Amino acid sequence: MKNYSYKILLVVCFTLLLSGCVSKKEKITVNSTQNTDQAEKYYYDCVKDIKNNYKGGPIDIDFTKFRHGYFQTLQKDLLNKDNFLEKKLGDALSNEDWEAVIKTADKILDQNFTRIRAHTLKSYAYHMLGKESELNSRMASGLIRSILSSGDGKTFETAFHVFRVEEEYDILKTLQLFPSKQALTENNGDMFDYFECENSNGQEFKIYFKITEHFKALQSIVENNSRK
Repeated sequence: MKNYSYKILLVVCFTLLLSGCVSKKEKITVNSTQNTDQAEKYYYDCVKDIKNNYKGGPIDIDFTKFRHGYFQTLQKDLLNKDNFLEKKLGDALSNEDWEAVIKTADKILDQNFTRIRAHTLKSYAYHMLGKESELNSRMASGLIRSILSSGDGKTFETAFHVFRVEEEYDILKTLQLFPSKQALTENNGDMFDYFECENSNGQEFKIYFKITEHFKALQSIVENNSRK
């Protein structure tokens, strides 16, 4: 199996640099007063608008609110994730079947339009076919920026804020960091995934992801199931 991580990273980083996503730093928070129905509606409205009306240029949505909205849509299904399409996408990439990468990525995005990996690989597949997919490049950039702008990942206090575990690995790949150790830990009432990583030069890093919402949702599902 060929390793496309570095090549894909170059394409993504080039897109990020063009859109100013890497250099711009801002603190992003989720509106805690937004109820589940409002959050879900924002996600679905954004997806519909993007698919029907996007003609190019910047995508004017709140990507953190968008990610949170998708998270709210699947709270009851967090324990029943089907990885078939994700595996199929990886197989298509390994086989350099770019048309299959695009088709499989589209199926994943039909279920989850916040999936960074699917946007990135679809954009990369078009690139390998001598074409471009500005929509998917900009979606990947916006979603990545949403997470990178939430902190620097160096401490509990400045941890990257994620809603799903998949986002953690998307960010590690974007930063070209390879995890050697992972631990779930609590600090001041919040839950964190802590990674010990290395880059391609062997330099060691410690990365923190705040994953409180995901953990609480899982805990609630387990507790509800135990009462049945």
